[in-house]
Amino acid sequence: MKRRTEHLVLKRDGRTEFLRATKLARSIHLALHSVGVDEDWRAIEIASVALQALRRKRGDTGGEEPVLLTTTELSDVVQHLLVVTGQPAAAVA
Repeated sequence: MKRRTEHLVLKRDGRTEFLRATKLARSIHLALHSVGVDEDWRAIEIASVALQALRRKRGDTGGEEPVLLTTTELSDVVQHLLVVTGQPAAAVA
């Protein structure tokens, strides 16, 4: 996954930082691992699809301005994808 510098994440404490797809994939992997699924590729694929869905939903600016995403938006999309792909226990984790 390529780093997209035009996307910023608004943290719950008010800080903003650049969106790191690898950090998102690691979080998904840990959630899947906690329910007994040890497949790295699945976490990477879910993170990739989640980021594509958020880009489409928010509109890709083409690098002109950063798009500000919230952690809540990210978690909602990832939870939805985990439920749809048959991992509801991981969505709760």
